Amino acid sequence: MQCAKCQGRLKPIEVDHIELDRCEECRGLWFDPNELNEVLQHGRYKLVEPVFGGNTRLVSAPSNHTPGACPRCKTDLTAIESLVIDGLIYDDCPKCGGIWLDAGELAVLGSHPDAQAMMDFFTKAQSV
Repeated sequence: MQCAKCQGRLKPIEVDHIELDRCEECRGLWFDPNELNEVLQHGRYKLVEPVFGGNTRLVSAPSNHTPGACPRCKTDLTAIESLVIDGLIYDDCPKCGGIWLDAGELAVLGSHPDAQAMMDFFTKAQSV
């Protein structure tokens, strides 16, 4: 699959029996429906960053944030600004339900004090 942001190659990596796709260039992460919630549950997000040698700080979103295209179905992604976490803009596929997180956003999302509220939101959104 091709990266939603930089057109690099997505490499599938298994983390705690969950297959994720990470761009080898920009280090963004693609989550198929329900994968993000599975990774956030029980602190599994902590397993992702060490596996990929990632950085745990939020990379500030540029003012010209461009969502890109879904790696799975090529539909234009929708940029959604988090109402819970300042500065977090994630990208959602309205067709297949996948979610794109830029480099560093998973660690910020998982370690945020309101992470449970975000997990509840993603669970409800993906079950609709």
